[in-house]
Amino acid sequence: AAGLLLFGIGLSAQNTVYGGFKAGINFATMDGPSVLGSNGEELESFSYTTGFHVGVNFNVNLTDYFGLRGEVIYGQKGAEYNFNGQSFMPFYRADGMGSLIASGDRKTLISITHTYLDLPVSAFIRFGRLELSGGLALGVLLSSRAVGEIKFDGVSPQGENVNGIVFIVDGNY
Repeated sequence: AAGLLLFGIGLSAQNTVYGGFKAGINFATMDGPSVLGSNGEELESFSYTTGFHVGVNFNVNLTDYFGLRGEVIYGQKGAEYNFNGQSFMPFYRADGMGSLIASGDRKTLISITHTYLDLPVSAFIRFGRLELSGGLALGVLLSSRAVGEIKFDGVSPQGENVNGIVFIVDGNY
């Protein structure tokens, strides 16, 4: 995910502790192997979504050359998921006496959003104008949401048309 800094406000106390506020936008996506069609074409794709992040940060200068840095950041990341191609769809009988699997074409468009609380902490050391830093980050997934729809047109094993089926996706997980 790439970030764009919108603005920052700095605070200082006795030139040893600095704090600030940060906010910005994120451009995020997901990636992985795609389901392939019978001709080898990719049936799935992911595209970028726009999210945001806000947080606070602090620096503690322990000496003129060494210090600690920490942040608390709330942010959104995600992707748009698209599937368009050959697929199967199970249908269950209302009387509970089995199911059938129709084959046909499926079109899926789902917007996925994850919200995180990130807590990076690092130490830094300065050598004149050069600064080296390293540390750890803890990221906690707070929520995930998927919104979109799945459209299916196909044929049952008995040769009956199964057209215009639309499933609305609106879930938290």
